[in-house]
Amino acid sequence: MIKSLVRHANRSRKLLVLLTCGAFVASAQTLPPKKRQPTPKKVIAEHIAALNACDWNRMMAQYDDDTEFLSKDGNIVRGRVAIGKMFEKALMPPSKGGQCGMKLIPEHTVVVGDTVNVAARLCSRARAGEVLFSCTVAAALEGTAATAGAAAGSTPFLQLPQFELRGRRRPIDIWCVPAAERLTL
Repeated sequence: MIKSLVRHANRSRKLLVLLTCGAFVASAQTLPPKKRQPTPKKVIAEHIAALNACDWNRMMAQYDDDTEFLSKDGNIVRGRVAIGKMFEKALMPPSKGGQCGMKLIPEHTVVVGDTVNVAARLCSRARAGEVLFSCTVAAALEGTAATAGAAAGSTPFLQLPQFELRGRRRPIDIWCVPAAERLTL
Protein backbone atom coordinates (compact mmCIF):
# COMPACT_ATOMS: atom_id res chain seq x y z
CA MET A 1 0.00 0.00 0.00
CA ILE A 2 2.74 2.49 0.91
CA LYS A 3 4.68 1.72 -2.31
CA SER A 4 1.65 2.61 -4.40
CA LEU A 5 1.21 5.82 -2.42
CA VAL A 6 4.83 6.77 -3.00
CA ARG A 7 4.36 6.40 -6.75
CA HIS A 8 1.37 8.75 -6.55
CA ALA A 9 2.84 11.08 -3.95
CA ASN A 10 1.72 14.23 -5.72
CA ARG A 11 -1.92 13.20 -5.50
CA SER A 12 -1.76 11.50 -2.10
CA ARG A 13 0.62 13.65 -0.08
CA LYS A 14 -1.87 14.24 2.74
CA LEU A 15 -2.73 10.55 3.01
CA LEU A 16 0.96 9.61 2.94
CA VAL A 17 1.63 12.00 5.83
CA LEU A 18 -1.20 10.42 7.78
CA LEU A 19 0.03 6.87 7.20
CA THR A 20 3.72 7.42 7.78
CA CYS A 21 3.63 9.96 10.60
CA GLY A 22 0.38 9.10 12.31
CA ALA A 23 -0.34 12.84 12.54
CA PHE A 24 -1.74 15.49 10.27
CA VAL A 25 0.55 18.40 9.53
CA ALA A 26 -1.29 21.72 9.30
CA SER A 27 0.85 23.02 6.44
CA ALA A 28 -0.56 20.22 4.28
CA GLN A 29 -4.05 21.60 4.94
CA THR A 30 -5.80 23.81 2.50
CA LEU A 31 -6.26 27.29 3.86
CA PRO A 32 -9.86 27.86 4.95
CA PRO A 33 -12.03 30.49 3.27
CA LYS A 34 -11.55 33.96 4.69
CA LYS A 35 -14.21 35.09 7.14
CA ARG A 36 -14.33 38.84 7.54
CA GLN A 37 -15.37 40.30 10.87
CA PRO A 38 -17.41 43.53 10.96
CA THR A 39 -15.11 45.50 13.30
CA PRO A 40 -11.48 45.45 14.43
CA LYS A 41 -12.70 44.58 17.94
CA LYS A 42 -14.48 41.48 16.58
CA VAL A 43 -11.34 40.49 14.63
CA ILE A 44 -9.31 40.54 17.83
CA ALA A 45 -12.00 38.65 19.78
CA GLU A 46 -12.17 35.94 17.10
CA HIS A 47 -8.38 35.75 16.90
CA ILE A 48 -8.04 35.23 20.67
CA ALA A 49 -10.92 32.73 20.75
CA ALA A 50 -9.25 30.72 17.94
CA LEU A 51 -5.91 30.77 19.78
CA ASN A 52 -7.55 29.68 23.04
CA ALA A 53 -9.32 26.84 21.19
CA CYS A 54 -6.11 25.88 19.32
CA ASP A 55 -8.21 25.98 16.14
CA TRP A 56 -5.91 26.45 13.12
CA ASN A 57 -8.75 26.75 10.57
CA ARG A 58 -10.60 29.35 12.61
CA MET A 59 -7.35 31.23 13.16
CA MET A 60 -6.37 31.26 9.49
CA ALA A 61 -9.83 32.43 8.38
CA GLN A 62 -8.89 35.83 9.85
CA TYR A 63 -5.90 36.50 7.58
CA ASP A 64 -5.78 38.06 4.12
CA ASP A 65 -3.24 36.89 1.54
CA ASP A 66 -1.18 40.09 1.86
CA THR A 67 -1.03 40.14 5.68
CA GLU A 68 2.27 40.82 7.41
CA PHE A 69 2.73 39.56 10.96
CA LEU A 70 5.47 40.53 13.42
CA SER A 71 6.44 37.27 15.11
CA LYS A 72 7.56 36.97 18.74
CA ASP A 73 11.20 36.64 17.62
CA GLY A 74 11.02 39.98 15.77
CA ASN A 75 10.79 38.60 12.24
CA ILE A 76 8.15 39.72 9.76
CA VAL A 77 6.09 36.80 8.43
CA ARG A 78 4.56 37.70 5.07
CA GLY A 79 1.53 36.09 3.45
CA ARG A 80 -1.23 33.80 4.57
CA VAL A 81 0.65 30.56 3.79
CA ALA A 82 3.71 31.60 5.83
CA ILE A 83 1.50 32.76 8.70
CA GLY A 84 -0.28 29.38 8.56
CA LYS A 85 3.06 27.59 8.99
CA MET A 86 3.95 29.86 11.91
CA PHE A 87 0.63 29.14 13.66
CA GLU A 88 0.99 25.43 12.90
CA LYS A 89 3.94 25.47 15.30
CA ALA A 90 2.35 27.83 17.83
CA LEU A 91 -0.83 25.75 18.09
CA MET A 92 1.03 22.58 19.07
CA PRO A 93 0.97 21.39 22.70
CA PRO A 94 3.75 22.69 25.00
CA SER A 95 5.39 19.24 24.96
CA LYS A 96 6.11 19.87 21.25
CA GLY A 97 7.20 23.50 21.71
CA GLY A 98 3.81 25.08 21.07
CA GLN A 99 1.48 27.17 23.16
CA CYS A 100 -1.78 25.23 22.85
CA GLY A 101 -3.64 25.22 26.15
CA MET A 102 -2.46 28.66 27.18
CA LYS A 103 -5.37 31.01 27.94
CA LEU A 104 -5.07 34.49 26.42
CA ILE A 105 -7.00 37.39 27.92
CA PRO A 106 -6.82 40.79 26.17
CA GLU A 107 -5.90 43.64 28.50
CA HIS A 108 -5.31 46.43 25.99
CA THR A 109 -6.24 46.71 22.30
CA VAL A 110 -4.64 48.98 19.72
CA VAL A 111 -6.28 49.28 16.30
CA VAL A 112 -3.87 49.43 13.37
CA GLY A 113 -4.30 48.95 9.66
CA ASP A 114 -6.57 50.41 7.03
CA THR A 115 -9.04 52.04 9.42
CA VAL A 116 -6.30 53.92 11.22
CA ASN A 117 -4.58 54.77 7.93
CA VAL A 118 -7.76 56.28 6.43
CA ALA A 119 -8.56 58.16 9.65
CA ALA A 120 -5.06 59.66 9.82
CA ARG A 121 -5.21 60.80 6.21
CA LEU A 122 -8.65 62.35 6.69
CA CYS A 123 -7.38 64.21 9.77
CA SER A 124 -4.46 65.60 7.78
CA ARG A 125 -6.84 66.85 5.05
CA ALA A 126 -9.35 68.53 7.40
CA ARG A 127 -9.22 72.29 7.83
CA ALA A 128 -9.19 73.91 11.26
CA GLY A 129 -12.50 73.27 13.00
CA GLU A 130 -13.68 70.66 10.47
CA VAL A 131 -14.35 66.98 10.94
CA LEU A 132 -13.97 64.63 7.96
CA PHE A 133 -15.35 61.09 7.97
CA SER A 134 -16.00 58.09 5.76
CA CYS A 135 -19.16 56.74 4.16
CA THR A 136 -19.59 54.27 7.04
CA VAL A 137 -19.84 57.11 9.57
CA ALA A 138 -22.07 59.16 7.23
CA ALA A 139 -24.49 56.24 6.88
CA ALA A 140 -24.60 55.82 10.66
CA LEU A 141 -25.25 59.54 11.15
CA GLU A 142 -28.01 59.54 8.51
CA GLY A 143 -29.62 56.53 10.21
CA THR A 144 -29.43 58.26 13.60
CA ALA A 145 -30.92 61.50 12.20
CA ALA A 146 -33.73 59.57 10.52
CA THR A 147 -34.65 57.68 13.69
CA ALA A 148 -34.34 60.80 15.85
CA GLY A 149 -36.50 62.78 13.42
CA ALA A 150 -33.59 65.15 12.63
CA ALA A 151 -33.90 66.91 15.95
CA ALA A 152 -33.33 70.66 16.19
CA GLY A 153 -29.67 71.42 16.76
CA SER A 154 -28.47 68.34 14.87
CA THR A 155 -25.11 68.85 13.19
CA PRO A 156 -25.28 69.27 9.40
CA PHE A 157 -22.74 67.52 7.22
CA LEU A 158 -22.05 67.53 3.54
CA GLN A 159 -20.38 65.29 1.01
CA LEU A 160 -17.03 66.44 -0.40
CA PRO A 161 -15.39 65.43 -3.68
CA GLN A 162 -13.83 61.98 -3.60
CA PHE A 163 -10.43 61.70 -1.94
CA GLU A 164 -7.50 59.88 -3.59
CA LEU A 165 -5.47 57.75 -1.18
CA ARG A 166 -2.12 56.24 -2.09
CA GLY A 167 -2.36 52.45 -2.15
CA ARG A 168 -6.07 52.43 -3.02
CA ARG A 169 -7.46 51.46 -6.41
CA ARG A 170 -10.32 53.92 -6.19
CA PRO A 171 -10.84 57.24 -4.43
CA ILE A 172 -12.97 57.15 -1.28
CA ASP A 173 -16.16 59.09 -0.59
CA ILE A 174 -15.76 61.54 2.28
CA TRP A 175 -18.08 63.79 4.25
CA CYS A 176 -17.47 66.89 6.33
CA VAL A 177 -18.90 68.63 9.36
CA PRO A 178 -17.77 72.12 8.39
CA ALA A 179 -16.46 74.70 10.81
CA ALA A 180 -19.23 77.00 12.15
CA GLU A 181 -17.93 80.07 10.29
CA ARG A 182 -18.15 78.20 6.97
CA LEU A 183 -21.86 77.50 7.53
CA THR A 184 -22.69 81.20 7.81
CA LEU A 185 -20.87 82.25 4.63
